[in-house]
Amino acid sequence: MKASRTRAARVAAGLTLALMVSLPLAACGTGPGPGIAATSDGQVVTEQDLDDIASDFARVQGAQAPTRTEMVSLLVARPFVQEAVQGSGQMLSEAGIRQLVKGQLTQVSDATVKYLQVTALQQQLDQAAVAKITKEMAGADIQVDPRYGVFEPGKGLVKTPENWILPAPGPNATPAPGEAPGSSQTPTP
Repeated sequence: MKASRTRAARVAAGLTLALMVSLPLAACGTGPGPGIAATSDGQVVTEQDLDDIASDFARVQGAQAPTRTEMVSLLVARPFVQEAVQGSGQMLSEAGIRQLVKGQLTQVSDATVKYLQVTALQQQLDQAAVAKITKEMAGADIQVDPRYGVFEPGKGLVKTPENWILPAPGPNATPAPGEAPGSSQTPTP
């Protein structure tokens, strides 16, 4: 009986330790979450959206697909671009986009329609509208998966440093840029 209590106590202690380590680490991510490429003031751009856009472009003869970073950049800006042109008569509806591509794609994904819509709208923006959009985006809650870049207010989506995944600190870890070698180690007596 005593042996099973000790074993149960070790298992419980192990589970408690695992939870204590994993819960804080779960909150450490800088991206918007698994399967999500970006969020823009509550609107979500999923990895599936990007896959759908790439697939639709691949089905059009001679079409050059945008990069995934370009897709994320425009889809993140979409709600702000729409707001800027609302009421100006320049807004092209999603149904209008579907009608335009009907000759080349019989079925087009919702993500591709949204991407094409914002592409068409952004070409019609003047400098004042761009400045307004930039200002509004700077104050917005925008999160981007680091593989696509980092959203910087006033600049938009900028390229992520090549080594955006840093090693865990430890005795053999390479110091972060600007950190003195050995500064992450605890001194030995």
